[in-house]
Amino acid sequence: MLRRPRLISVAAAACALLALLVLSVALNYAQFALAVASGTMGRADLDLEPYRGQPNCADAEPCASGPIRVMTYNVLCRVCAVPGAEPWSQRVPHLRDTIQRYDADLLGLQELGGAGDLADLAPALRQYAVLSFGLGPLNWADAALFYRRDRFEALDSGQTWLGPDPTVPLGVAWNRLSAPRYLNWVVLRQRSNGFRFVFANVHVDNRPLNREASSRLLRSFLGPVTSVLPVVLTGDFNSGQETERFRRILYTREGAPLFLDARALAAETTVLRDGGDAAVPAPRFRLTQDGILPDHILLAGPVAASVTRWTLDASGYGPGRLLPSDHAAVVADVTLGVVVRRAPSPQFASMALPCTAIANAACCPIAPTSSSSWSPTSSVIPSSCPGASQRASVPAAPSLSSPTW
Repeated sequence: MLRRPRLISVAAAACALLALLVLSVALNYAQFALAVASGTMGRADLDLEPYRGQPNCADAEPCASGPIRVMTYNVLCRVCAVPGAEPWSQRVPHLRDTIQRYDADLLGLQELGGAGDLADLAPALRQYAVLSFGLGPLNWADAALFYRRDRFEALDSGQTWLGPDPTVPLGVAWNRLSAPRYLNWVVLRQRSNGFRFVFANVHVDNRPLNREASSRLLRSFLGPVTSVLPVVLTGDFNSGQETERFRRILYTREGAPLFLDARALAAETTVLRDGGDAAVPAPRFRLTQDGILPDHILLAGPVAASVTRWTLDASGYGPGRLLPSDHAAVVADVTLGVVVRRAPSPQFASMALPCTAIANAACCPIAPTSSSSWSPTSSVIPSSCPGASQRASVPAAPSLSSPTW
């Protein structure tokens, strides 16, 4: 038999090892060691040098994406306890139905867990290549992204972690007691014409400290990217447009436009609430943060952008009209075209309309470029663009804060 002092020493040693492990995880040592040992350290920084100064589409004109359907959807995690939500196994078929209904070209999902969750949704994802994070035997698909493999090919990809050290996989955030979050990104080339752009997906943590710091990190990482390549960014930002932290993503430190919300650019908006005009039935999930939608599709880069339709789908299922998730699916039909910079004609030399003020943004570059002689806030708007002859305000986004939400 072991004597009591020896039992106490063994227990003390076990507690010390546990405390050391907790401290190691809190300081990111364990994650760093496992990533290096397993060869899954990944890429946190996007190397822009291969694309800087290189013409998009190999300088062929016109250089445009054509219509791209983009979708972002927080699917409500498998283990999340939300009053009124059915178990994951009963919600999965309806999550798949929602995904298949829109048949998007680019799809950003949030709150997936591991490989099992991806497998459960696989019947709706057969046409896509998937990018998520793997660390040795682990898979963390919290910000998984999907793109049509028959239309696009990947040139580069990686994950930028939303924490004090964005290079450490599964690194803890600024608030230590929170789930690891990351910006998932891929550089895509359209097979038909070589059009290159970045597709990124993010799930920003909901803790205030993490939300504030994440917005700064996202701007510092994506800002330089938008000067070189078009960017399509999807995600659950846990913030609405009216918050300062979200505006920190939309604008540079100098106040120049960096990203535009597809909802503000849309020629047509549609809100589906259980078949159209019907109110979302009880139990009502909190589809908005303080009456403000937290899910967004953002566009940026040295391109012209147009959005033909923006859709928010909060349709229910079954006799009780239950919702598959506590978030609505957001879908936008987007077209991006590379801006051809030509010398302005004299009759437009005095025009300095901010591009974000053009109601129809199809002719309007939407983010600063690396050129010091050209920017969206000082560019000349071609005469063919609607609103070129007068200042126009961005159309107001539809209100989503009605009691039916």
